[in-house]
Amino acid sequence: MSFGAEFLQEEEVLEQRQLPKESPRLDFKKGIYRVSDVSKEMDHTFHNGKPRGITTHIPDLDAHFTWKSGELTCVTGYPQHGKTEFTLFLMLLKAVYEGWRWVIFSPENYPAPELFDTLIHTYIGMSVDPYYGNRMSHNQYQRGKEFIDAHFVYVYPQEAHTPEVIREYVEYLTSGETFSGTLKDPWNKMVHSYTGRDDLYLASQLPLEQKVAREKNLCSIITAHPRAPGNLKNGDDFPHPTQYNLSGGAMWDNMCDNILCLHRPDFLMDKTSTRTQFHSLKIKKQKLVGIPGMVEFMFERRSNRYLYNGASPLVRPGVQPEIEMTHHVSKIPGTPGRDFIEPKFPF
Repeated sequence: MSFGAEFLQEEEVLEQRQLPKESPRLDFKKGIYRVSDVSKEMDHTFHNGKPRGITTHIPDLDAHFTWKSGELTCVTGYPQHGKTEFTLFLMLLKAVYEGWRWVIFSPENYPAPELFDTLIHTYIGMSVDPYYGNRMSHNQYQRGKEFIDAHFVYVYPQEAHTPEVIREYVEYLTSGETFSGTLKDPWNKMVHSYTGRDDLYLASQLPLEQKVAREKNLCSIITAHPRAPGNLKNGDDFPHPTQYNLSGGAMWDNMCDNILCLHRPDFLMDKTSTRTQFHSLKIKKQKLVGIPGMVEFMFERRSNRYLYNGASPLVRPGVQPEIEMTHHVSKIPGTPGRDFIEPKFPF
């Protein structure tokens, strides 16, 4: 189906929606704005600027994507192409350099120790598994556990894993603690109960995801698997998927603020190649967040880190991969009695 046909299909869907038989009483005073109503707010942003996306701590990546609180971001990519691994890497960078805290729902990384060990591996830059020759010391492992415990919470409800249930867990956690963002990985593994068309279902669910992100001022991330690329053979071009390869693709494009893609272009020819492309496919607020584009990385299996121009953003020149930790007396805002563990860099 062509892109144009997909948009026409969406217009037909919009026409099929029915308005409620009885509209609620309208509050005209709250629903109409003039410049005079928001003049002070406009003057403030004129003099101070609008809230911009915040660095990923990879300068060349910042040209194409930055973190902006209150936004909903979809990350797609074929299986084994790194969409979860790279997303976790970006989240860890924010935790290390700025103390960001995250809520993660990732049934593909169940049980919880599996996810935490993955993050510790990346954080320390050494394996937790005795099978490999580069295993970290127990002391390093303990420090890694401390840091991950302070910055990441894993959610795996005993109830059905519906979008509604996961949103309730996020609401519960953010009502008592301060978090900067959430990861739901992947959308396809949640329990979705609906009849009818995928795009109509997305039209009802994604606005609710946006609402939580905006009300809680969170960077909300959802990963989503694309449809299979078809019968490709060695030597064929291996194009990266786009939002239109997702089920209900046009609706993802309409409802998400940003759409990103992770792609391994050599995967068909050489599955051992770790060359990875980051594509920003859609950026809604390009003046504030970035311009769509592509950046290439290499994944280093030994350290479980992504390298840009041969170096990891988690390592500064002349500094060992391990990051020293120090306890501080300050508390995490909104979390009585819990120490904030702050990274200490020896440079």
